[in-house]
Amino acid sequence: MKKLLCMLLTCCIFIPGTLLTSAKSSKTDAIVLRLHSDVAGCTRADYEQLIEILSDQVRFKQWKHKEYPVDIENAASFSEHEEMTAGRTYYITYYFSAADGYALPDEIGEDDIVLQCGKGVEVILCGIVDYYTSSSAPLKGTTERTLRIVAKVVVDGSIFQRMIGWFKDVFLKIRSWQLY
Repeated sequence: MKKLLCMLLTCCIFIPGTLLTSAKSSKTDAIVLRLHSDVAGCTRADYEQLIEILSDQVRFKQWKHKEYPVDIENAASFSEHEEMTAGRTYYITYYFSAADGYALPDEIGEDDIVLQCGKGVEVILCGIVDYYTSSSAPLKGTTERTLRIVAKVVVDGSIFQRMIGWFKDVFLKIRSWQLY
């Protein structure tokens, strides 16, 4: 009887303690983003279709000198201003700043951000950078902490569109190659 009572008291003490530590370790304030690959026909102006913000910590970066918070480059690393084509490979850079009431950390750990990627998306780089924002007076600008994500996106398409896109990307790389 004493052993049963000791085990019961031990369980009553340790079980709530383990529940509290497991609840504490689950992180609910992670930045959650979904990167899409079904973006055929999209341009930089359609940046909200390229990536979806699923948490409240970040918002799209507003620039004074740039119109959109994304940069799209083709397979030869040239800026792309036309619509994205099915089966082609693009490198997209997304920029985010902290939403009102939030602050971005100094460094992003694996528990700080959750990236849900479409089937043709591969994240190359994800990190916090400080961007210099200039002012009218020389050397009076400030830096602003920004979340930058660089992803390789192969736009969804049929097997024939992907094959044609691969050949077009190779041809574009060969055509843009320079000796110097």
